[in-house]
Amino acid sequence: MQSRFADNRRGNLQAFAWGALGAALFGLIVELNVAQGLIRALGERDGLLITVGFGAPCVEEFFKGLALLIPVWFFRGEVDSAARSQRDEWGQAPILMQQARVLKSLNDPPLIVVTAARNAQDGWLPLQNELANLSSNSEHRVLANTEHASLTTNEGDARASTQAIVDVVMAVRTGQSLTRH
Repeated sequence: MQSRFADNRRGNLQAFAWGALGAALFGLIVELNVAQGLIRALGERDGLLITVGFGAPCVEEFFKGLALLIPVWFFRGEVDSAARSQRDEWGQAPILMQQARVLKSLNDPPLIVVTAARNAQDGWLPLQNELANLSSNSEHRVLANTEHASLTTNEGDARASTQAIVDVVMAVRTGQSLTRH
């Protein structure tokens, strides 16, 4: 499966061009002016050495940062909104954890728990079993050779996640019970 960034080649190119524009164009203008002043003040050899060795990287990095800061400034409302959303979500975590502690049963709605067992923390599988046991109409699908992140990044592993969702939707639509594994 290709990288998730491969589908956004145009956006990647635009982002690269934006950074390159800031670093190369503006950096070049400043560097040429600084270089001329340093050459006049220190001589050609020392002026070029300082410009190329120290000035150019600093100026380029400054303009790269500025090129990134400009869009963030213009879209700060969206950035602030996302940050507020994260803060609010984590602010609710203690309440959600308390609710989870008292939850003993979901009764019998279809529930499939998909567990990526590879490199799972100690004690993770029993906790996943407890999740599957919340419903009397559940399955626990343990994927022994799958890591957590690959459930969305690896095509085959993602297929297993997607199939679990499809199976739950079909069970809800048809009213049929899931077969416990």
